[in-house]
Amino acid sequence: MKSHAAAGPLPGETIPIARRIKITIATDLRRWPLLLVLSLMLSGCHKTGTETKGETKGETKGETKGEAKGNNGNELPMQQKGACSCPAKLTTNQELAGSEPGWVERTDDHNNTATLYSLRFFDGDPRKGGVELRPKKTKIPKQPGDFLATWRLDQSASGKKFWMACEYYRSSLWLLRPVSSEVTECRAGYGGRNLLGEPPSCR
Repeated sequence: MKSHAAAGPLPGETIPIARRIKITIATDLRRWPLLLVLSLMLSGCHKTGTETKGETKGETKGETKGEAKGNNGNELPMQQKGACSCPAKLTTNQELAGSEPGWVERTDDHNNTATLYSLRFFDGDPRKGGVELRPKKTKIPKQPGDFLATWRLDQSASGKKFWMACEYYRSSLWLLRPVSSEVTECRAGYGGRNLLGEPPSCR
């Protein structure tokens, strides 16, 4: 009988229920390492897929369709490293928003030129609620009232693009342009509220 137990049941032999349970448990115990390995492999594949999806989503955050496009729908160029690309002057046409009773207007051609006098930087598109960044101001020695403004652009709080705004004297118009992700800092010298000295630059 002992030899029968060691070799397994004979053909046609009826196996007791208790022994069937022991055989089933023993078989399952021999299989569990393989099941555990397969489970870990499948779990790892699922995790990797999730991380990749999250990384892709993170990389494209703020790159939504239309964010870096102009009012006419065309793709806007970006401010790159080097001199800031704001035009020095703009030609504008000023007109009344509505008629002024008892008066007639005339445009003075001598006052239709607006000159660049300031820069602003935003975390996100200013047209869509982008938050203006405050620069670090460093006083220029021996020049009372003059200072160097420095904007740090190495980390966006919103995850969106940084934008540059060119502001013009005697005009309510701003020219806007997104800033390249390679730019980490922009600087401009000021005399009071006006740009001063070397042209503003980014690096």
